[in-house]
Amino acid sequence: MKLLRNVTAVTAALTLSAGVFALPAIAQDGQNVTERTAELDAADAPIQDEDRDYIATDGDDAAAVDALQEFADDAAEGELFDEQEPSETESPQTFDVEASQGQAVISGLDIEEKMEGYRDAGKKVPLQETWMHRVYTHENADGAKDWLERVKGFNAYSPSMDFEVPLAVITPDGTFDEARPTVYMLNGAGGAEQGMDWITATTYSDLKDEENIIEFYQDKGVNVVIPQAGAFSYYTDWVESPENNYLWQENIKWETFLTKELPQALESAINGNGKRAIAGMSMSATSALVLAEHNPGFYDAVGSFSGCAATSRPFPNLFANLTVNRGGGDTTQMWGPQGGEYNVYNDGLVNAENLRGSAVYVSSNSGLPGMTDMGSSKIADLGLSAAAQGSSTLIIEGGIIEAAANSCTHDLKAKMDSLGVSADWNFRPTGTHSWPGWRKDLSESWPTFARGLDLSDN
Repeated sequence: MKLLRNVTAVTAALTLSAGVFALPAIAQDGQNVTERTAELDAADAPIQDEDRDYIATDGDDAAAVDALQEFADDAAEGELFDEQEPSETESPQTFDVEASQGQAVISGLDIEEKMEGYRDAGKKVPLQETWMHRVYTHENADGAKDWLERVKGFNAYSPSMDFEVPLAVITPDGTFDEARPTVYMLNGAGGAEQGMDWITATTYSDLKDEENIIEFYQDKGVNVVIPQAGAFSYYTDWVESPENNYLWQENIKWETFLTKELPQALESAINGNGKRAIAGMSMSATSALVLAEHNPGFYDAVGSFSGCAATSRPFPNLFANLTVNRGGGDTTQMWGPQGGEYNVYNDGLVNAENLRGSAVYVSSNSGLPGMTDMGSSKIADLGLSAAAQGSSTLIIEGGIIEAAANSCTHDLKAKMDSLGVSADWNFRPTGTHSWPGWRKDLSESWPTFARGLDLSDN
């Protein structure tokens, strides 16, 4: 079984690398996903679904190619197939998150004003603000812009990063009159910077028959906070900032921001009641677990969708490296040497004991294609050629990546079961590393979140 997992991991790494270096499978007009912009000419002219791939890609990257070749050479020599595990103790070493210079400074972000400014100036909407365009242009059956009323924009200045983070806050009714729990939803690897945030991605045509994230949380009695920055960062405090950091600011201190600077300042502004949850998918599924483990009891509920808790073993560390390399960095800059003390500290498998007491939901698909992965489900929206391309990408790349995440998730379950730390596990028999599964996780994690937040399961 261990050999099979190693073979699966090697295959997943090769496949992931191919996805990293290839142009988007459904991209049109030769555009890379990072170059897409949204027109504001009409309400029905957001970024076209044909221009996106489920697995965001960035084009060629020589550093990642070199890393992959080194991995392949080591694997051929057997160097990565040992079963040495990071040191695990009853009390894992802890690190002090950098003392913040203060609380985040919260200011308003007027979505309507910003979008109309682009329109009046005849400018296109930047890709990272696609979520605002979706909110601004949506109209309900009565012609009312109800999303614009319910989704509030904020900017949060981080003292530790010297950077202003845009926030989308989804409310039930457009007000903060009632004290409510706060749910922090983290984006995956490409995030808002690549138009792959929770708001944008759950409004794609593939999910048109499902409630998107705005609609889903309408009657849940919580405020949902989505930080719309942080692509390829793992939402962690980096040891050093990459020199080639085209997506990042000079200081990368996401854990400091999310756990020390933001909560008190923001929750005071939006009338939080002191109950909070955190969740993420793919890259940020790991982040959600680790942030909760570093702050035991701070989050009443935790959700991890299609992630890999382990980060300090060779294979998971390689996967993380391929992810951050797409943004111009590597895991040594992020966590120090693979297997080192700070890397182990940021390993969600090693520190799983610290999830005790929180309501925890963890999910993974099997990697086997499901109905939404098949080309036949996409022909009506994309046409035959694009549907076939997109389906092939999902089945091959998304399938193997999800199979690797599934293996990681089974490892986490075994560890938590051995510790007697409870969680709600959801292993689906089919599904790839794609948005239909993560949309299901919103619904299927809600009973866990409702329990942790002391809310009714409605």
